[in-house]
Amino acid sequence: MDYIGVSLVGSTCVCTAADGNCNNCPAGSYGKATSEKTTGFECVSCPAGMYQDEKGATQCKPCPAGSASSSPGQALCQSCVPGTYQNETGKTLCLYCLPGQFQSSSGSTSCSECEPGLYASTSGLSRCTACPKGSCQSQKGAVSCSGCPAGTYQSFQGKSRCERCPMGTYSGVANLTSSDGCLPCPAGKYGPNAGLYACIVCSPGTYNTDPGKMSATACVSCPANTYSPLWGRNVTCEPCPNRSTSLEGATVCTCDRGAYFAGRAEGEYCPGIKSRDNGMSVACNKFCSECAGGASNCSSCVDNARLGAEGSGCLCDTANGFYIKESECRPCYKLCLTCHGSAMSECDSFSYTYSVFDS
Repeated sequence: MDYIGVSLVGSTCVCTAADGNCNNCPAGSYGKATSEKTTGFECVSCPAGMYQDEKGATQCKPCPAGSASSSPGQALCQSCVPGTYQNETGKTLCLYCLPGQFQSSSGSTSCSECEPGLYASTSGLSRCTACPKGSCQSQKGAVSCSGCPAGTYQSFQGKSRCERCPMGTYSGVANLTSSDGCLPCPAGKYGPNAGLYACIVCSPGTYNTDPGKMSATACVSCPANTYSPLWGRNVTCEPCPNRSTSLEGATVCTCDRGAYFAGRAEGEYCPGIKSRDNGMSVACNKFCSECAGGASNCSSCVDNARLGAEGSGCLCDTANGFYIKESECRPCYKLCLTCHGSAMSECDSFSYTYSVFDS
């Protein structure tokens, strides 16, 4: 403490210095009366958070908002540097801007939030960082950016949203930095909307041979007598096998009457075609109109034939008015019980009632 050579006499301060020269307290301090009236005044340093820029002052000033003083005896307070702020007076320290905020100026009383497309991951930053390519940020005050999800991309920095892949394309990869990563929907699929991470597959009974299609109409129905049981078929439909047919848009072919599939109850493949499980298709036995699970396992017979014993299939009843010719069961002449042709002269035996008047 320095005495300034002033004493209090009565109610008046009197310079009592030996040489008669009384000095003002320097900047950064103030004059304070001592406890002894005869001693005078002493100079005291301004405390931290306070300052005095004039000489001979009797009190200090608080540091204004936007500044601080961390040590005593300061003639001036220090302005808050970029990345910091102080919104109160008389403070010893400036405060760091929080993550998601920034301050680019000195002497600030507040921080600002990062704008969309920008972020600040740590505290005390003087500026925000632009979101990199392949990412975006739609909110203010962000501490990080979000990668573009699959089906989108972003070619530029500092963007608030990602761009969607165009219709007819897709992307199953995130964080794309270019639309070049949006691939055409392959044949057998289509892309009806923008921003797809996967294309829509054509349904069974349809096909599509061209990539990059945008509408479900690109999936063409299988023509009649062709079929496709597959999802996403990218070539024309399969023709129906021998002895089978189908309607337009079919997923399976239907075996003709008199044919069945040995190994698949659906009758998906017909005689002469190898099944997927290596079961060989064959024709129903002679005189069967429908069979399943075996050539002799007839469920109905052609005209003039009848079902025999189990496992024997359909039989031509040659003992009761029918004969076989060219693999067909044909009726005998009406009076014949057995015959070898259709004429009366070809009867081998007659029924028990016979009259010349019936001829």
